[in-house]
Amino acid sequence: MTIRQLALGVVLILAMTTHLPVAVASVQEMEAALGSALQADHRVELRKAVAALKKADPLNPLLAQGLVRLVGMGDDALVYEALFTLNQAIAKHPENISLKRTRALFIVSAPWQRLALADLEMVIDAEDPGAVALQVFVDASAGNDRSDLGEARLTKLLAAKKNRDADLLRARADIRYIRGNFEGALQDRAAAIALSTPNLDDHLLCYRIHSKQGKEFAALADVDALRELLPEDRGVMRMRAAVLIRLGRSAEADEMLLKANR
Repeated sequence: MTIRQLALGVVLILAMTTHLPVAVASVQEMEAALGSALQADHRVELRKAVAALKKADPLNPLLAQGLVRLVGMGDDALVYEALFTLNQAIAKHPENISLKRTRALFIVSAPWQRLALADLEMVIDAEDPGAVALQVFVDASAGNDRSDLGEARLTKLLAAKKNRDADLLRARADIRYIRGNFEGALQDRAAAIALSTPNLDDHLLCYRIHSKQGKEFAALADVDALRELLPEDRGVMRMRAAVLIRLGRSAEADEMLLKANR
């Protein structure tokens, strides 16, 4: 090895040893900036701090919390990145209870339904979205407190089909029930039944509405329709017993409960 090579090696070693403290200090400064932005709840500064720390330390626990907060501010595009970064940070720091609490709260409150609605709005605009997609759309609209949007979109689709689509009618009946429009829901369900064979969900929705309205004889007829489809179902038997009790027919209710408990 020549003296020149030796000198070059010494220079490289010195450069490496002097660079490490600068990098650590830089990350600490970035953490401090992100912490300040989190405390101030400043969206623009938080974005800048998150972007900087992401480049320097992509598995940093504070980065995970910053991403989660940005999602909470409405940056839905970051939801998967936030969860991924949280998972990686927890894997790296399994003893960090604060991170686990953050992940638990994030999973419960993450805007999954808003993301689902964005896709489902396009799906139900398709010519034949299918009953399952419509039901998911109803559930997402209700859970996201956008039932008004859900009903408006379904009404528009029904108008295009001249109110002659059983799946769309059933979906709107469900969302009208969620919104407390019981009469509208019953009308849609009746129209759906006129176009197709009644199913369990049809009778169950009618039973729920009639029970809420205090129309016990109608509710009993709904339960009896359910029993025709599920004659040995113990849950339906207990439902019938409950209606009979409300009607004052306790002897029949006792008999039904005995049968349900065999």
